[in-house]
Formats: sequence, C-alpha cells, structure tokens
Amino acid sequence: MDRLSHQAKRLRDVAAALGRRRALAERERWPRERLERYQQERLEALVRDAAERSSFWRERLPRGRVRIEQLPILTKAEMMDRYDDLVTDRRLRRDELLAHLERIDADELYLGEFRAMTTSGSSGTKGLFVYGREAWVGLLAQFLRYGDWAGVRPRLPRLRVAAIGGAAPTHMTQRVSATIGIGLHRVRKLAVTLPIAELVGELNAFRPQFLNAYPSLAAQLAEEQLAGRLALRLEGMSTSSEILTPQTRQRIEAAFGVRPTDLYGTTEGIWGCECERRDGLHLFEDMCLVENVDADGSPVPRANRAQSC
Repeated sequence: MDRLSHQAKRLRDVAAALGRRRALAERERWPRERLERYQQERLEALVRDAAERSSFWRERLPRGRVRIEQLPILTKAEMMDRYDDLVTDRRLRRDELLAHLERIDADELYLGEFRAMTTSGSSGTKGLFVYGREAWVGLLAQFLRYGDWAGVRPRLPRLRVAAIGGAAPTHMTQRVSATIGIGLHRVRKLAVTLPIAELVGELNAFRPQFLNAYPSLAAQLAEEQLAGRLALRLEGMSTSSEILTPQTRQRIEAAFGVRPTDLYGTTEGIWGCECERRDGLHLFEDMCLVENVDADGSPVPRANRAQSC
C-alpha cells in the first residue's frame, strides 16, 4: 500500500509539473519590466516567510521593500552548522535527515512529503537541501522546460533516453530521474562511476536516441564512438554538471553528429539552459534570482555583469 501511495504521489507531482510547464513557457514571452516586477514580488514574499518562520533568518533579514544586494551571504558551512535554526519547518532536523539519506535507495519521501538530497561536496562542504512537494513540482517544471529546449518531449513511440549521472540515490540527478520516470520516456539510468567499457556495452544494448552525460564522460564516449566500439545513432544530446569546453563540444559533434545542449542545474534550485543558438546560458530567472559578486562578496556593477544570450 505504501508503494502504491508513493507511486500515486509521483504521478500527481509530474502531472502538476506538466501543467506548470505551460506557465513557464508563457513567462518566457514576458517583457523585462514585467519579469522584474514578478521577481521583486516573489523575493519580498520569500523574505517575509523566512523571517516569520525561521529564528535564524528573523535576525538577519531586512524589513519592508527588499533588494537582493541587502541579503546576507550564507555559506554552506554556516548552513550546515545552523541547519536546525534556519529551516522554516521545525520537523526538519539535520541529523535525522542525514540518517534518512543513509537509508534510502530510491525516491523515498521523508515524513511522506519531503525529498532530501545532498550536494557532491566538490566545494569542500556538502550541503543538505530539502524540497516539499510543491517546491519539487516547481523544480520538475524547470526540468521539463530544459527537456523542451533540448528536444526531449513526450511522444509515441516513446523516446529512448539514457541518463548518466551521480550514482548515489541522494544526488539531484537521481532524484529527478526517479520522480520523472513514470513512463513519459523509456529511460535507462546509468552511474557515472561505471567503467567505460561497461557503459559502452549498456549503451549499445539500449540504443538511446537521446543521451545526457557529464562533459568529461561525453568526451570519452565520443572517442569510443569514433573508434567504432560505441555505435549510437543519436537524435539529441545534453551535458550537465561540468564546464562544456569548445573542444569537447566539437569532439561530441564529430562523433555523434548532434550539437549538445548544455544544462546548468544546482541542488539549490538555480537552473539554466542553452537555446538552439548554443552561444550562452539562459538562466530561468522567473524561478531564481542571481547576483554577480566579486571575490569579496560585493555586487558587481551592472555594466560588468555577465549576460546570458
């Protein structure tokens, strides 16, 4: 019964995300002024909620109209140290969440409604992030938006998709794949830690039409394809989690005959993706706010800020 109940929740979450995807597509056509008003409204609502429900944030957040440059910087180290004080739901406790993550092997929910996951720790400190189901629907909608841009849309017969990512069930790539895997596509999940020869064998057997992989691994697979050991006929490909260099992009195109779409995603929820021009990332600014700062954490003047295409 628990398994059936969890499957029903997954179906409802994906259905809600499919509906919300249409709203995201509409926002892409908003003029800049309307988007900035929406960002400001959402920022102020978020700050009010955090100040009301978290003792940690109540001490630190400004009142009234808020500008993003007024918000204090929170490092992962401080977040993990003060976790129980900064969460806005008192049922969430760091040590209990970490113990939960030690036990799971699939898309299990904490307390029947929360998805917890950790970052890789590549910065030196692992971060622990928790999504309620409403927030998770928003993140899935961003994933579906990326799918639209990359050409991974539901169709009949179903698209065969191979996704090579983090092996741990607590990794963002695994949690998204596990939730979204309700039959929209035929998905084969593979761990990036598998030996290259084993990955080649799995991919040749599955014959994906679309492939997602880290750029460094995609480069290795390109060499396998060019050497004749890998024999894929891809319709599309995307890369994520690492920098996609021009050299790697060119090698992928030479091997597979497709131009990879680069995806930028974080466990914290900041997402962006290339469009068909492949000359820069579009941050999904209706779902996140990004501030460019210098090495000292000070805002960079607008004229010097990096621009998306």
